[in-house]
Amino acid sequence: MQSSRRPIPRILLSLMAVGFLAGLGGVALRYRAEMRNRRVELAVEWQEVAQLAEMSGKSPVEILKGFKENGITSVVVAEETFTSLEQNGEIQRLPSPFESSETRFFVRHQATLNRIQEALRIRNLLLNDPSKAKTSFAEYTADGIKNNSFTSVEYAFLRTIGIGLSPETCQIVQDAKLRITGRISNFPGVTPQSAEAVLQDLKRQGASLVVFQGEEVLGYRGLENSVAKMFRDPQAPREAGDPAPIGLDFGAVEFGKQKGDVEITNLLKGDYIRVHSIQVAEMAQMTEAEIVERYVRGVRDRNIRFCYVRLWTQAGIDPIEENINYLKKIVGGIRKGKSFMGGGLDTGVSKRFVDPGIPRALFGIMGLGIGAGLMAVIQQMFPLSRKAFISWLLLCCEVCVSLSLLGDNWRQYVALLAGIAFPTLACLRIFPLTSEVLPKSQAVRRAFSAMVVASLITSIGIVLVAGLLATRPYMLHAKQFFGIKVQHIIPLLLITFVAISGGIATQAEKREAFWRRVSGNLKRIGQEPARFGVLLLGLVIIVFFAFVVARTGNDAGVGASGIEMKFRNLSERLLFVRPRTKEYLFGHPALFLGLALCWRGKRNIGLPLFLFGCLGQVSLLNTFCHIHTPLLISFWRNLAGLTIGIVLGGVAFLGLEWLSGRVRKPVKESL
Repeated sequence: MQSSRRPIPRILLSLMAVGFLAGLGGVALRYRAEMRNRRVELAVEWQEVAQLAEMSGKSPVEILKGFKENGITSVVVAEETFTSLEQNGEIQRLPSPFESSETRFFVRHQATLNRIQEALRIRNLLLNDPSKAKTSFAEYTADGIKNNSFTSVEYAFLRTIGIGLSPETCQIVQDAKLRITGRISNFPGVTPQSAEAVLQDLKRQGASLVVFQGEEVLGYRGLENSVAKMFRDPQAPREAGDPAPIGLDFGAVEFGKQKGDVEITNLLKGDYIRVHSIQVAEMAQMTEAEIVERYVRGVRDRNIRFCYVRLWTQAGIDPIEENINYLKKIVGGIRKGKSFMGGGLDTGVSKRFVDPGIPRALFGIMGLGIGAGLMAVIQQMFPLSRKAFISWLLLCCEVCVSLSLLGDNWRQYVALLAGIAFPTLACLRIFPLTSEVLPKSQAVRRAFSAMVVASLITSIGIVLVAGLLATRPYMLHAKQFFGIKVQHIIPLLLITFVAISGGIATQAEKREAFWRRVSGNLKRIGQEPARFGVLLLGLVIIVFFAFVVARTGNDAGVGASGIEMKFRNLSERLLFVRPRTKEYLFGHPALFLGLALCWRGKRNIGLPLFLFGCLGQVSLLNTFCHIHTPLLISFWRNLAGLTIGIVLGGVAFLGLEWLSGRVRKPVKESL
């Protein structure tokens, strides 16, 4: 079999180069958008601040000012409910009239009654006809009932309905010169008008951002579209008939499971602020170092711009000082590092990401480059006539360009094609064709060169995917690359097919000879008698790849073990950006080792390692499919993984060479 591989036609190289340049333009615009939003807002919860005040004997304002000096910008204030008013003694239940189902309450202060009336009014729950009342609130004086309010809602349903933020709490937060983040709940009978009135009331009380509480977002279900429009940027254009934006930011809680949250984030298309929080139950199972690292990783790796920080409220020698030191560690982690490494972020008032604003024409040009890359894979795998080559090229380019111009929902399919084509092309271009035996040093150099060449080819696909999906919905995780598992599996299957069919089509091989070779190899493999060792090895490989695929994706089916998590944390502290385990411990070392062994004449061992190592190139591109991870983090993650992987592969190869030399070394007979 001839060893000269088929060159990639100039037309394909030219189209890929043009697409690559367009991708660079998209990447540059995305990078600019990321670098313009590097400020993170840190918030604490009012209830925990109040608890610390009770424990320490200090005033809440004093505590908040101390927190403000150490990076806190906002205080999360949950709306009060009728239940909380009852618990605080603001309202008191009275005996109900005989044979009446009405629940009556005595209201201690006129201001509280005014709040109740306003809360019922804006939620369309205030009743004018006392005869239909199921719950009533009244202020009693020496002269009798001074004022009263009625509602037809039974108290069992009314007790969890919000009545707005506490004015006293809002005043304390504002006295401390901090921002207010409001937490409100959905309520029965919500309408677009009542939802708008509730948000307007929240804005009036000084809130700047909203994080919904409970199991549902405001307006679930059926009014998510109307509520989403109220959270849009006031400066953005809107259609006639749309409600005016309130001027509040929507806080989308990462990993949140609230009903309706997905609908609102999809409708806002990234026009919101990503929030990260840790539940109280989780806090109890984590160390302080783990908590700090989780907040910092969310900010640095996933475009989190609002950290809802839970405080330590357990008794201690000095709980205030302990929490200040805890906050200092979070702020220090966020500010740690240099900006060119993806670190060095700042704390302060958060803001929404601005869409990179990539011109539509650039997407079409990127699609042209991806179509050419797809055609290059076909051309490398199968001999084609000139007519077939032109027909396939036109088809690939037409499909990719058309889908690229149709919008985000269609561009992800083109990105998937790029994620499949370019790692496959990279591995095909370095596929070991001959069984020549090279000196050890030359095998190492050639393996290194091949790794560089493959990574450069994969980088073309990286730029195209990163540019094609460089829009705010992907950056803010409102949308995500949907084909991560498929993008892992198909390139590995294609390379495996090439291996079992006898290698790629070479320059001198005709179509008839190619198909005779492929069919003959496949037939011979099918007739090969089963051997226990081969079956066992195949089973191990299948299980391992199934495990890797299950671990891949945004919702991995298999989680990391405790030992692996500790190892990850250690590598992240040592390297600042943690490389992906499947790359630097498995994929890259296996690819380097497999290539070097093939060029040392050990193809029976080297080729399976090469196939296994192709996972590294697939993962290189897959890293950039996580668009919500900033570009710089993905770049350094790939570079670290590739460097360490090549070093480990080289060490493994030299170790095997030394070991095989020791085994082959003749043993001198004793005299």
